[in-house]
Amino acid sequence: MIELLLFFTSIMITLLVKKVALLDHPNERSAHSVATPTGGGMAIVLSFYLGLGYLFFRGEIESSLFYALLSGGILVLVSFVDDYRPLSPALRLFAQFVSIIMALYFLDLLKQMPWYATAVVILAMIWLVNLYNFLDGIDGYAGSEAIVVALGASLFYHDRLFIMMALSVAGFLLFNWHKASIFMGDVGSTFLGFFFGVMALYHYHDSADVIIWFVLLGLFIVDATVTLFRRFLRGEKLSIAHKKHAFQRLVQSGFSHQKVVLLAMGFNLLCLLFLYFAKEKGFLLTSLLCYTLGLWAILAWIEKRKGFDV
Repeated sequence: MIELLLFFTSIMITLLVKKVALLDHPNERSAHSVATPTGGGMAIVLSFYLGLGYLFFRGEIESSLFYALLSGGILVLVSFVDDYRPLSPALRLFAQFVSIIMALYFLDLLKQMPWYATAVVILAMIWLVNLYNFLDGIDGYAGSEAIVVALGASLFYHDRLFIMMALSVAGFLLFNWHKASIFMGDVGSTFLGFFFGVMALYHYHDSADVIIWFVLLGLFIVDATVTLFRRFLRGEKLSIAHKKHAFQRLVQSGFSHQKVVLLAMGFNLLCLLFLYFAKEKGFLLTSLLCYTLGLWAILAWIEKRKGFDV
C-alpha cells in the first residue's frame, strides 16, 4: 500500500536530514531553548512527491493537478535554501508568486477567471503560504494541523492525495513532537500552505467549499490574520519577528507545547465533525456561525490569560 510506504519513507528521510542538517540556534523570539536541526519538512515534500508520481504514472490523477502540485518545487527549493542561508523577502515572495502562477496555469484557472478574481486568488494563496509558515512556531503544531486538515478534507472530497499528505507528515511528526528533535523549517510549512491552497482550488465547486476550507484551516487563518491586523493598528513593523500569535501567548501563559497542540486539534476535530454532519443536513451557514463564535471565544479566553503586550 503506497500510503504506508510514504509514512516509512518520511521517517527515513527525516532521520537522514537530522544527521546532515544545520542547527537552528534559539534567540529571544524562539520557542525552543537548545540548538535543533531544521529543514525536516523536506521529508514531507519528498515523500508526498513520491506518492504523487506514483498516482500520475498509474493514471490515477489528472495531469492538471499533478503539474499544479509539482509547481511547488520552485517554492520548495527557495524555502530549503532559506532555511540554511536566509534569503531576501523579495526573493521568497517571487518564488511563491511563480509557483502559484504556474499552479493556476496548469489548473487552467488563468483563462477561466477574470483578472480581478485571479488577483484575489493569488493574494489569498500567498497569504496562505505565509500564514502557515507563521504558525509553525511550537513543537508539533503545524504538523498536527496538516494531518487534521488533510484527513478532514478527505472526508469531504474523497481524494487519495489527502491521505498521502497526512501520512507523509505523520512520519516527520514522530520527531517533531515536543520536545522536537528536528524542525520542519520553511521548506515544510510553506509547501503545506501551497498544497492546501492548490487542493482547495482544484476541488472548488461553489460557496459551500469556501465554508468547508475556512473551517478546516480557520484556526491558522484567523490567528495569523487577526494578529497581523492588530500589529498593523499598533504601528508595529510587520517584518520584525514577534511572539504575539494566540498559540504563542498561550504557551507564555503557562501551557506546555503539547497541551496547546492537543487543545487546538481537539477543537478542530469537534468542529470538523459538526461541519460534516451540518453539510449532510444542509445547514453549513449555521456551522460557520458557530465556528466563528467558537474562535472568538477562544481568542477572548487567551487574551485574558496573556494580553497582546508581550
